[in-house]
Amino acid sequence: MTNKDKFKFILQQEVIYLSLSLLVALASLLNHDIYAAGRVFLYTALFFQLIILIMGWDVITKRNDKNIK
Repeated sequence: MTNKDKFKFILQQEVIYLSLSLLVALASLLNHDIYAAGRVFLYTALFFQLIILIMGWDVITKRNDKNIK
């Protein structure tokens, strides 16, 4: 797996999980409390960042297939 493929994998994970965090925050915003919605977005985004790190750890630390000299 090249660095470009690793970047694409992590970027896809970021887009998916951050959009889910935004949806959760928007659902919280329906209660008309913008401060709570901001906190919910922050906490869910941090939680999903931890999930991305755990799931992508093998991808991130895997050596490249191509030996670049």
